[in-house]
Amino acid sequence: MNLSIVEIAIVRPDRIAVRFSHIPRSTSPSRSSDALSPTAYSLSGPGSLSVRSVEEDPADLTRLELQLSGSLSNGEWMLRAADIASPAAGSLVSQSVPFSYPPTYPPPSRGSSASYDIVAQAIGPAMTGPNWSAIIKALGWSAQLDANYALFGLSQLFLDSASERWLTKRAAEIGLTRSVVSGISDEAFRRLAVSFWWGKLIQPGLLSMLDAVWGPDLTRATAETEGVEPFAIFGGEQLVLRANRTERLLTVPVGSIAVPGAATAVELAAALSADADKIALPAYFDVVRSAAGAKVRAVSLGIGLESKLAFLGGSVQAVLRFPTRIAAFADGTQPTWTIAPIPLDATTELTCVDPTGEDLSGVEIGDYVIISGSEFLPTNRGTFAVTAVSVTVSGGSRTQKISLANAGGAAQVVTQLGESSLLVFRPTVIGQPAYGPILTQADGNLSIVLPTTSLVVRRDLLSAGYPQDGPTITGSASRLDGTVTIIAPGHEVAVGDTIDFGVMIPSFSDAPIVAGAGALSDYSAKSIWSDAPSMATARSYHLAVGLASGDVLVVGGWDGALYLDSAEIFSVSAETTQSNGGRQLTSGWAAASPRPIAANKACGVRLTTTDGVLVAGGYNGSPRAEAHIYDELTDSWISVPDAPGARYDASMVAPAAEKAWMIGGNDGVSATTSCYIYDLTSNSWTVGPIMIAARERFATATNDSLVLACGGLSAAGTPLAACETSDVATPAWLAAGAMSWARYGHSLVTLPDGRVAAIGGLG
Repeated sequence: MNLSIVEIAIVRPDRIAVRFSHIPRSTSPSRSSDALSPTAYSLSGPGSLSVRSVEEDPADLTRLELQLSGSLSNGEWMLRAADIASPAAGSLVSQSVPFSYPPTYPPPSRGSSASYDIVAQAIGPAMTGPNWSAIIKALGWSAQLDANYALFGLSQLFLDSASERWLTKRAAEIGLTRSVVSGISDEAFRRLAVSFWWGKLIQPGLLSMLDAVWGPDLTRATAETEGVEPFAIFGGEQLVLRANRTERLLTVPVGSIAVPGAATAVELAAALSADADKIALPAYFDVVRSAAGAKVRAVSLGIGLESKLAFLGGSVQAVLRFPTRIAAFADGTQPTWTIAPIPLDATTELTCVDPTGEDLSGVEIGDYVIISGSEFLPTNRGTFAVTAVSVTVSGGSRTQKISLANAGGAAQVVTQLGESSLLVFRPTVIGQPAYGPILTQADGNLSIVLPTTSLVVRRDLLSAGYPQDGPTITGSASRLDGTVTIIAPGHEVAVGDTIDFGVMIPSFSDAPIVAGAGALSDYSAKSIWSDAPSMATARSYHLAVGLASGDVLVVGGWDGALYLDSAEIFSVSAETTQSNGGRQLTSGWAAASPRPIAANKACGVRLTTTDGVLVAGGYNGSPRAEAHIYDELTDSWISVPDAPGARYDASMVAPAAEKAWMIGGNDGVSATTSCYIYDLTSNSWTVGPIMIAARERFATATNDSLVLACGGLSAAGTPLAACETSDVATPAWLAAGAMSWARYGHSLVTLPDGRVAAIGGLG
């Protein structure tokens, strides 16, 4: 049998998938091209396109994805493949396969082995097309699940109650054979069967059971539209959706809407589900109804904490409005935009001046702007990522600028006609609902946490799921060597409180539990670390300072070969609370203006009156004395007078609103005792009190008007444990209590109660 193309699918307008009858992986007969070479393919149709690149599908070696040189135009196309060989079949000399864009869908089959054919055979012959196909498939999938889990439940029931040959039969159904010569008793075999049975109930199986019984609201990521039917959808509109880890471009097929411009929720759910199925997106769409009207709901096919949805744009999003939309124009008025392309940055800048209330300050880098209004020029319409935002206020007017990743924008001055003409969305990752189950598996043990907001937990009086008159406990408990550990988010428990678990956990009914002094900690499940994007430039010995906006400025450093002047800003652009109380952060780095000098080991601090960042000193072959202030609002550096002495590895702190202390550091010979004070009001430096001990690579902290210096390296290069303090009002250093461990390169953190914690370092 010769190699042949058996299917062509549209992945997105500029990408198609080709499935072969066999794996097309050997070199061609002429050795000039093969299936992975773009020259093996050609396209003909209503446009001039070629194949730019070919990629394999690791999950299906018979499937290749072809990246086209542009987007497909509507109409009939022909893909020709030639000169391709396969190790398992004869060569494909030449084959031409027609396909349509937008794709058309065949009616559901009748008579094949498809799981939903029994449903298809029961419907009328007129019920064909993409919408019916999607509905039929969904019904069949649901029916199959119901049947599987009905059998599952019956097997479990009979296993618990069966005896003799029935027990043997039920055990055989789950894959356990009972030897007729072993002489094992029914009860012993039952324990073995039950143990074997539970060993098979791994996390996905349990989640599937919960999903079948309580539905997707309990186990899957879901999101509803902000709008209700009818929807202004005509066909051909698109939606960019990331489900779990798969990102695809969905298209509402032309002809799938009975009344163009007035689509029903059922029509859209069916059309989007059909396209999601066709392009292998792990999600489907259904309809939810409320007093406001019918909405479209997106549901991830993933189950548990891995189930996520993120809506990244598209013309459908402008109408359906999946979360999370940012209300930038709360007062109801529409702005006038001055649009200007910025070719150097491949961006387009939108500016509006509004004295009444439009507010783009909530927009962040990484958000998406969807421009769909006909008042905008075609090249200015589409979905674009936000690359920069600037909001300034002067004379009662607010000048707002937003830069979009649109390299093809055109100059235009336009008044926005309606709210939906320009919308701002945050690509929020919607995890499973807060009341979903949490399953963990370790060391052969399976833990299931069903929060009390779930339907699974009963609401009996005195049970954990029922509100009590005292502190409310919603969590789990365990006992080890006489010590009871309670994990209770939002526990409201104080030392000395009595907790009675007698009803919830019978093994604890012998005595109440008293929260003991020294054993009660206020751990929060939100205190978890999340992976964040890497910096654009790898660096060490750099400076990181928190900005007034909550972002973090990183500047200078050493990349292993050069001293750096570059700067980057880290910002968190989206945050989603997951069901375990943790947070998933969507964050990123953006380039900032470089510092006027390249150096590492500089010191810096934020000045609270101007929210500028003072950066001074550093090292680039020799100690530096230059000082500069970074202005976050204008992304610029302002030169200020040099520090009285050149220093690196110094420490800087701002004990007063307009003053910064530059303390210690190395002058190129050894650690010093120096202290220099910068006054923002006079833009000048003065010499401050001399420290008791010379130190570098140490940490400082402030508490009210006190400055605390701890640890570091001495002039002899040995780690220090000694600490000293100075009062801003009467500057003089006094010895303070030493740390338990000598250390340098550490951090000091002032706690809410006034104490200071020393963290990390080298000793």
